Amino acid sequence: MMMVKMKKKIKRFKNVYVEYNIMGSVDLNYGQIFFMMLGLLPVLACVPCWVVAKFVYEPYVKKLAEEEEEPIPYEYQYPLEEAENNGDRDYKQCIVLSNTPKGLVYMRYCKEDEGFEYWADNSIDYKYLETIARKYVTIFSCRDIYIDRFTLLKEKILGIKQKIEENKLKEDLEEEEEEEEENDVFANLKSYNQSTSNISSTKT
Repeated sequence: MMMVKMKKKIKRFKNVYVEYNIMGSVDLNYGQIFFMMLGLLPVLACVPCWVVAKFVYEPYVKKLAEEEEEPIPYEYQYPLEEAENNGDRDYKQCIVLSNTPKGLVYMRYCKEDEGFEYWADNSIDYKYLETIARKYVTIFSCRDIYIDRFTLLKEKILGIKQKIEENKLKEDLEEEEEEEEENDVFANLKSYNQSTSNISSTKT
């Protein structure tokens, strides 16, 4: 009985071995090779992606996290250097909505009043209104309608400094002239009796 079972197992093992040898000796055709290579493509595509993610992207993200820049304060956004000037337009149709630290603000330019109009739920600081006006000028390319108060103040300060320097120079020149007159060796005689001498000459 044991022998019969052993013979059956050996026979079954031989059949499996023969089938395996038959499969190993079969040549693959081009279609099978193509589909096997097609199955390897996702693996080949994932390996470079993993390399880039591991050795390029992760260090870059860490570096950005370390060098995290502070956000630009609202009042320094929209510099005038970015604004252009593309001529005249209907400004009443051009409206800007901006979310300031004090709340939402709608702004447009009024050509008749030559100034900006705004609507807001809260009172808005002037520095935020200037920023919204710069945003308006930048978006609608109308730089000429914006008057930059900082440049005006700089020009006025420079003008005042120039006047002060000119006044100092004049004062220095006047003081030098006075010192020269005081240091002069010769006396300047004043004529007191000019009227009497004229009278005596007319009598003779």
